Amino acid sequence: MNMRKLSSIVLLCSLLLLPGCKHEEIVFPIEQPQFETKAGKILIEIIAPTETAISKDVICIQGPFSGGQPLELERAEYMDYKYGIYLDPATFAKGKTLADGYWFTSSLSGREMSDQKTEVKHYETAAAGERIDLTLTHWEMFFNAHNGHVLYVEDQSSWSTLYLYAWADGEPEIFGGWPGTPATGTEEIDGVEYTYFDLMSDNTGKTYNFILNDGGAGQQKDAVSQFEITRDIYLVLTDDACKEKGASVGHRLYALNHTGWLSMSLYVWGDGEFMGGWPGSKPLKTQIEVAGNKYDVFEFPANANDKKINLIFNNGTDKTKPESIQLTLDKDYYIQVVVDGGPKEIDPYGDIIKPDLPEGNMVIHATQPASWPNLFIFSSGYTNDWPGSLMDKEKDSNYFSFELPRGATFVFSSAPIGNQTAEIKNITDDAWFELNDDGTYKQVK
Repeated sequence: MNMRKLSSIVLLCSLLLLPGCKHEEIVFPIEQPQFETKAGKILIEIIAPTETAISKDVICIQGPFSGGQPLELERAEYMDYKYGIYLDPATFAKGKTLADGYWFTSSLSGREMSDQKTEVKHYETAAAGERIDLTLTHWEMFFNAHNGHVLYVEDQSSWSTLYLYAWADGEPEIFGGWPGTPATGTEEIDGVEYTYFDLMSDNTGKTYNFILNDGGAGQQKDAVSQFEITRDIYLVLTDDACKEKGASVGHRLYALNHTGWLSMSLYVWGDGEFMGGWPGSKPLKTQIEVAGNKYDVFEFPANANDKKINLIFNNGTDKTKPESIQLTLDKDYYIQVVVDGGPKEIDPYGDIIKPDLPEGNMVIHATQPASWPNLFIFSSGYTNDWPGSLMDKEKDSNYFSFELPRGATFVFSSAPIGNQTAEIKNITDDAWFELNDDGTYKQVK
């Protein structure tokens, strides 16, 4: 090293160590605040793990304070990996605070984890009007040796090579055009050698159809249809067939909720109560979208395959009309659920008539409480997904309005976090509501 340069470095180091010399702590751009504090609100601002897919991911916070409900964070406009959320202590579950613990989840990559087995829980708290700055560790998927979930194949075929092709209507071919992608590698598990395909973390939560083939030479088998990429899957491939290995689940039922109920359960009877006793089971957390319609997904156990069942959809208490539909579980089904007439099998790509409840529509009017930043209305099947649709401000009036089918059940709320009313049922004509800050309400006409 040049002696003059070395001397300069030594002199600089000496100056930095001189008594009374002022040292300024280095603050990196990502550590700079991206959200302003607000009176009456606790601001939590986080630096997300570097493996976060910032353009696609949804990050949520939840804990006892939110009643266990996930609340979505907002992505900073000018800084990648920065997210924030304003929490109103007045909306916390009774007697709960942030000191009771809370945690963060990624829609694509799971819970925040400190290692492969340890979930991270936070206890930092602040007063209203103050902020909490957090740097998250890693998402669960980070500790997975694979990239995302994995499709494993026990290959007992005579094929010379193995490729995987994935497709879904209106979606990109995630492994490229036919014949798709060659295997990622091989792995021995419990004495069995598997050929495996990493399904890529960016695809977690998506629903695709998968076809195994021999690289386009002429052999192919449908591997799994309408598979929601939320778990690893093990297949056995022979020259005659491709089946899920040790499948713990059977066929699926895709239900289009046109009842107006806020939530829907499924009870079945016949050859067995495969969804449990009344009122049955709720659907999977993830819906699928087909031809512009969103379907709830019910998954049957493998021992229900080829059994005859009767379906009764309900909102936890109320049944559809007694003329329920009978099915043989030898395939997946698409069902439209309406209150008047019971469920019926449909073609998801055909003409689907959205019923009115019972006839025509009604206009719901409501006032916006002073502490609510906005006013949403939610009715399953008739508004946007939770928290629903923004209500329209009426001209020369304190009321907001929204049109729903007569008889639809609905809820008023503010978002991203705030109070909400209880379910409002049995309204069959235009109605006016005055809402209070705490979510109580009065129907005035």
